Amino acid sequence: PGKIVVTPSPSVGAELFIDGRPSGPLPPFVHTVAAGSHRIEVRADGYKSFQTRVNVPTGGRPLEIDAQLVAEGPMQLEGVVLTQPKPEPPAEKTDPEAQKKKHLWSKAAKPEPPEPPVVEEKPPQPPPPTVVVVDKSPRLRIVTVPTGAEVRVDGKVVGTSPVTTGALDPGPYHPVIATLEGYAPTRKAAKLGATGTTELKLQFEIEAPPVALSSPAPAVAVGYLTAATKPAARLTIDGRDTGRWTPVPPANPIALPAGAHTIVFETADGRRLEEQLEIEAGKTSRLIRSLP
Repeated sequence: PGKIVVTPSPSVGAELFIDGRPSGPLPPFVHTVAAGSHRIEVRADGYKSFQTRVNVPTGGRPLEIDAQLVAEGPMQLEGVVLTQPKPEPPAEKTDPEAQKKKHLWSKAAKPEPPEPPVVEEKPPQPPPPTVVVVDKSPRLRIVTVPTGAEVRVDGKVVGTSPVTTGALDPGPYHPVIATLEGYAPTRKAAKLGATGTTELKLQFEIEAPPVALSSPAPAVAVGYLTAATKPAARLTIDGRDTGRWTPVPPANPIALPAGAHTIVFETADGRRLEEQLEIEAGKTSRLIRSLP
């Protein structure tokens, strides 16, 4: 609640009305009211009603209201000032003609027009606050130089660089492969932060042109290899990086000369599995492994 101090001027006995309800005589001048907007009215005999609207704060210093009372003036009719008749002395005789004129005058007098109603002004309402939802899920943003490369994360196409993935698990490493025509594929294992977006930049190198053979090479017996591992792993054969990650599907196998080969699987977090494999000509060998 708050307090108001209402002081009538001139200092006369008056009645206080708050929001149209009687609140007692003045003095006392200090009154306690609820915080907010209120209509204050002061009435005193022989004076016009004083009205105002105030906004009372909560606690703190009382709000002072100086109620300036204006005396009610005499009524006027067609330029003639009309005043209240003085009481006649008891001993004076009543003049019938004067009484008749007085009666006619009182009938012609017009009542004082009512005071205009007080219009309450509502303070402007502030606009509702804007709620901004910030998504802090761990994500990966891949930027390549040059841009426009197809990007795969965990073996799935996520779009064309620069691209930001959806929410990912921040725990394991995520293999990222980017391919662009005219450049050698580039790859990297990414580790995400617990929240927010982690940026990974990949630099392409121009793919070396094929070496022309001066004479046709003799035909070599060829076999094929497909592979699937858990988790995804980079594939190295006979000490050379194939540029391929598992899975290697049957629709796109790796062609190898028939014979014995050393196969190495290496995950993004450094786990490694090596084994020997015999490739038979014209046949497809399939390796399915789970790395420890």
